[in-house]
Amino acid sequence: ALADPRVAQLEREARTRSTGAARERFERALQEMLLEKQAEVAAEFDAIHSVERARDVGSLSEIVSPEQMRAFLVRELR
Repeated sequence: ALADPRVAQLEREARTRSTGAARERFERALQEMLLEKQAEVAAEFDAIHSVERARDVGSLSEIVSPEQMRAFLVRELR
């Protein structure tokens, strides 16, 4: 997030001006950029990962439909 030119510019301004307002603008921009980058990573993750993929790679043993959930739980808990 610090590599973003908008954030970098505000950071430079906050350092040179040393005012509370400049620091606040930098902090706000940094938080917004962090949220934006987190959303990008989440979108990449969601594009790759799914319940089906988890089953295929062995992270899940099976996928249970809502209609089968009660019977599945009863069977597994016995």
